[in-house]
Order: sequence, then structure tokens, then C-alpha cells
Amino acid sequence: MLAHVLARGLGQLVEADGHPLGYVVVGLFAIGDDAQEARAQVHRHLLRYMNWIPVNVVDAMAATTGWAGTDDELLDVLRKFSEIGTDEIHLIPTSSDLDQVRRVAELANQLA
Repeated sequence: MLAHVLARGLGQLVEADGHPLGYVVVGLFAIGDDAQEARAQVHRHLLRYMNWIPVNVVDAMAATTGWAGTDDELLDVLRKFSEIGTDEIHLIPTSSDLDQVRRVAELANQLA
């Protein structure tokens, strides 16, 4: 659903020379077997990353900022972005656990 909302909102952007710009998506991620723990990971990251913003504001943002979920849920989201013609997806990890990066790379390879 997010992919379709973004696509409708962006429309067809064009560079000055008339070539269409590609769709590029950038976002934070946390992946795990427990989607709630993954969401909590994003929340912890936001509290550190946005430590200059009042905690109550970060808390209010945390439920909808970034992406958090399981492998299957991420694969579904990646497929939806692919279906709407997204050219690049930049996923920024919210953990120092390299296994999360490996998991995402393996999922992305399934779409290649």
C-alpha cells in the first residue's frame, strides 16, 4: 500500500533535459522474526538519532517512521515497489547487527 501511495503522490517527474527521473525510495529498516521487536528497534534508533527532538515527538513518530517487520513482509513491500517501477530502494539499517543487512540482501536478490 505504501508503494502505491508514494507512486500516486510522485507522478511522473522529469529532469530538465526531458528524461524521466527514476523512482527512488529511501528509508530506515529493522527486520526480525518478531515484527513488534523490529518496530521497537526502529524506535530505539530514532530516540538516539533524533536526540535533539523532544522525546514525546519522537515517540509519536516512531510507530510510522521507517519500516519494521519480518522477512516475508519486507519481500512483499519490495515486490510492490518493483511493481510500480521503483528504480532504487535504499534501506538504512537501524541496528549494528550485520545479519539484518545480509537478510535484506538475500531478499533483494530474490527480486533480481
